[in-house]
Amino acid sequence: MSIQEAQAQFDVDEVRHTNDPRPLGSEEQGLVYIYTGDDQVTRSLGVSPENINSSQLKPAIDEARVVKDRYEIALMERANEISSYAHNALLKSAHSMKNEREAKALFEAICLANGATGQAYSGIYAGGRSAATLHYVKNDASLLLAKTSAGEEEKPQLMLVDAGCELRCYASDITRVIPLTPDGKFTEEARQIYDLVLQMQAECMAMVKPHASWEEIHRHAHRVLIQGFLSLGVFKGGSVEEIMDARTSCAFLPHGLGHWLGMDTHDTGGHANYADPDPMFKYLRVRRPLVEGAVVTVEPGIYFSRFIIDGYLAEEKHRRFVDEGVLARYWAVGGVRIEDDVVIEKEGGRSLGLGAVKGREKVERLARRA
Repeated sequence: MSIQEAQAQFDVDEVRHTNDPRPLGSEEQGLVYIYTGDDQVTRSLGVSPENINSSQLKPAIDEARVVKDRYEIALMERANEISSYAHNALLKSAHSMKNEREAKALFEAICLANGATGQAYSGIYAGGRSAATLHYVKNDASLLLAKTSAGEEEKPQLMLVDAGCELRCYASDITRVIPLTPDGKFTEEARQIYDLVLQMQAECMAMVKPHASWEEIHRHAHRVLIQGFLSLGVFKGGSVEEIMDARTSCAFLPHGLGHWLGMDTHDTGGHANYADPDPMFKYLRVRRPLVEGAVVTVEPGIYFSRFIIDGYLAEEKHRRFVDEGVLARYWAVGGVRIEDDVVIEKEGGRSLGLGAVKGREKVERLARRA
């Protein structure tokens, strides 16, 4: 954009090209003009470079980005609305698609047609067992037939779509799951897992409010998963707390419940600790109480990934809780994740993505109508 366009859009006093050497303001104002790339201070007015702690600037900006103003929230709400159009269009069209590429093409086309400036991240369009790969990147596999680990061919039951557009630098991030059966209905096993994940998300979203512990909400998602697996028979014996303490549920929910969202999809200021040896919290991207004005994704999931689960089953402390005969019925489900973007308000959390259809009956109704 031009300098004039940038000044009009961002409502600032002055706009410069980055290679413009003129100082901002006058020396009498004592302004500091710095870049933190490579820890170099490129210009300072009225302050000696040795008195500037450039290493503190980025963390300070990261913290400042956590809380969004009304304009930022409005942009993210509109990005969610556009992404919801695309998710619903996929839900109505997926039954006729032959390849994951078609899903990706349709989603991105609808976003661009409705004013999005691009995608907030590289989306995931994972059919069948591929949905068990958390950050699936191929997006070019058949939706008609897929090979199992035993070399057999099967029709994918579901397609997991994790995709969201970007609008004027602000992201949306939504995940939905689409049944690929001819009648638009979930199979029995897929229905059970979908309903359980939806319950996990609903209960976790109800806990979102200022000052709430995100770690405790994440822990609650695991408890709901464990209770559900005990009811389905995937877990056998043991109490919820015993299975929690063993961390066996991490084999099926190996990622964090969500992350800050803003100008980056995984936005700044979450204080993640990837060195944490505890598998339940190692990949949790927000390790602080929730903050009013921030936007957090709530995205529980259940995955049947042999790569991960077989490693857990190799240890007796986990294997004793898992009924492998019952588990075998769920490999074909692949993975189920349901994700929405939630702004934290004084009264609690408010979802920005209500337009994207979810809930088994609503999903099946729209799929059948298509």
